[in-house]
Amino acid sequence: MENQEINCRKNKKKLEHVGFLYIFHKLNADGDVKFWRCEHQHGDVKCRGHVHTSLNDVVLKTVGEHNCQHSAANVAKQQIVTGIKRRAAETMETPAAIRAHAIQQIPTPVLANLPTKNATKKLVKRVRHEIDAPPPVPASIEQLVIPEDYRIYKRSATAQEPFLLADSGIYNEAGREGQERILIFGRQSFRDWASEMKTIYCDGTFAITPTPFTQVYVILARRDKWVFPVCHCLLTAKTQATYERMFDLLHQCWPMFKPHAAAIDFEQAMVGALQAKHSQCDVNFCLFHLVRNMKKRIAEQGLTHLYNTDASFSQAARMITSLAFLPVADLNPALAALEDFLPETLNGVLDWFVINYIGRLRQNNTRARPLFQPDRWSIWSFIDKLREQQKMVDVNMEHFIAGNSPPPKAKKFRDADRRILSILQRYLNAKAALPQLQDDHQYIQNQITPHLIIEICYLFYNCFIT
Repeated sequence: MENQEINCRKNKKKLEHVGFLYIFHKLNADGDVKFWRCEHQHGDVKCRGHVHTSLNDVVLKTVGEHNCQHSAANVAKQQIVTGIKRRAAETMETPAAIRAHAIQQIPTPVLANLPTKNATKKLVKRVRHEIDAPPPVPASIEQLVIPEDYRIYKRSATAQEPFLLADSGIYNEAGREGQERILIFGRQSFRDWASEMKTIYCDGTFAITPTPFTQVYVILARRDKWVFPVCHCLLTAKTQATYERMFDLLHQCWPMFKPHAAAIDFEQAMVGALQAKHSQCDVNFCLFHLVRNMKKRIAEQGLTHLYNTDASFSQAARMITSLAFLPVADLNPALAALEDFLPETLNGVLDWFVINYIGRLRQNNTRARPLFQPDRWSIWSFIDKLREQQKMVDVNMEHFIAGNSPPPKAKKFRDADRRILSILQRYLNAKAALPQLQDDHQYIQNQITPHLIIEICYLFYNCFIT
C-alpha cells in the first residue's frame, strides 16, 4: 500500500504506517530500497522500530519492535500541520483563514491537539519567512549571483516586470585595483516616459549601501509637479569612468533618456560624466550639499562646538553659503563686505569657500577658475536619501495619472520660501544701484551698506537649513 507523506520541522519526509511515523534515513547499497526510522528513535524513548520501502514509499517490510506508543490523533495532527505549512507557502491567505480551512471535518480528538490560533500565526510567519529569506551575503563581487526573485518587481499578484534593469558583469577599470560591477534597479516600464525625464536629481549615499558595493546612486526625475525615484544604481567605485559606464547601461535600458538639466552634489567625477555622456544637460549643484560641505570644513577647523553653541557665530557662518543667492556679478562686492563683517575665526572657512566655489582674485582683478563655478549653484531642497518603497512610488504615480497635485510642502518650508523670495525681490544689483562705482572697493568706500547682501544670511537662520 502507498502511504501519505508528512514533513517534519527540518522539512524532511515522514512516512505513516499503521499509526507510527517514520523519518527517512538513507537508501540501501543498491539504491532501490529506502530505510526509515521511527520518529522517536532519539530522545528518551529511543524506539528501534524501522521500515523498508520501495522508492515509491510502498512498505516492503518492518524491522524491530516499537517501544513507543502509536497515536492516530498524532498522525492526523501532523498531517494537518503539514497542510497548514503547504497552504502558507502556496497562498497569501491570512493565518486565520488557513487554520479555518485546515480544521474542516476534523474529528474532535484531533482538534484538541491542533496548534492554537497564536501558534498557527507563528507557524505561518515562520514558513513564509523561510521562503522569502534572502540568500547568504556574498563575500565578493565575483560571488554575487542575483536570484530570479530579486530580478523582478511584482506590482500585484498577477502583474510583474523586470526590476534588475542592467548588470555590467565583472570588469576592470584602468588605474584601480580589483574588479568592478554595476547593478541598476528600477521598473522597466519607466522607459515609456524616459523621454519626459528632462530634469533629474542625482545623489549618492554610502550609509545604506549593501556589501560588497561602496555606493548607492539614485536618480530622480521630475514629471510635472511630481518628483519620482526612477532608478537605484549599486556601484563599486565613484570615478568618472564608473559614472560614464552607469549612464551607458541606463541608455541601453532607456534609449530615450536624455536629460536637459541635472541637480547634483559637488562631485567633479559626476560633472565630467554628465558632460561626456549628456552634453546637452545643464549641470547645477545642490544647495544642501554646499551647506553640508561648509559644515565639514567648520569641523575640520575645530569650530563645531562654537558653531553649535554661539548663535552669532553660526549666523555669521551661514552668511558664507548665502552667497549662493547672489548674482554672479555681485560676488566680488559681496565678498568685500563679508571680509569686513565676518569674525576672524571664519577666515579659514571663507578662504576655503573662495578657492573651491568662487576662485582666487588674481593681480589683474580677475578670479581664477574655481573647482565648482558659481553659475552652477542652484537652490534645491535636500532630496531624502532614504528611498520610499517602490509601492509608495507607484501610489504617487497613480495620483499623478489621476491628475492630482503632489502633497504641499510643510508650512515651515512654505514660509521659508516666502521669506527667501521676499529678500531676493528687494535685492538690487550692486552696480545697477550705483553705476558710478568703478571697482569693488568703492562698494565699501562709498558706505553702501551691504545690508541686503548680509541680510540674506537670515534666510538660513529662519528656514530649515541649520
